[in-house]
Amino acid sequence: NNLGSKWDEISQTIIKAGYSTEDFDTKLEECLKDGGANVEKLKEDFGSLGKAIEAGKVPVKFITKALNKLLGTEKDLTKATGNVANSLEDFSEIAKKVIRGDFGNGAYRIEKLTEAGYDYVKVQNKVNELLGFSKKLTSN
Repeated sequence: NNLGSKWDEISQTIIKAGYSTEDFDTKLEECLKDGGANVEKLKEDFGSLGKAIEAGKVPVKFITKALNKLLGTEKDLTKATGNVANSLEDFSEIAKKVIRGDFGNGAYRIEKLTEAGYDYVKVQNKVNELLGFSKKLTSN
């Protein structure tokens, strides 16, 4: 089974995803070497891994694995970006709870926020921001 006629399509997909075919070649080389293939021989015989793919000499499983490794990086970044966005969203929610009075006032608020694992100064600055105050606390 080969992807010879599909190489142009694959390379365009890689480029549209914001990667270069060199990025893909690097991942493909890793996958082939892990699988015991002689990458240097393939390059020597065909001139490039792309041409080896066109000739049907690279098993589909390695191409798929390389694409997953390459695009998996993007998924990880998307996940990390989502986690940061969720943290910011949670932070706003905590600030709203403070405004509502869920954490009390003064020293009690500091104690309760700290016990809950929050940085009091950061939470209070978010509270001040939400309430339209420009005062920013700094931690020592």
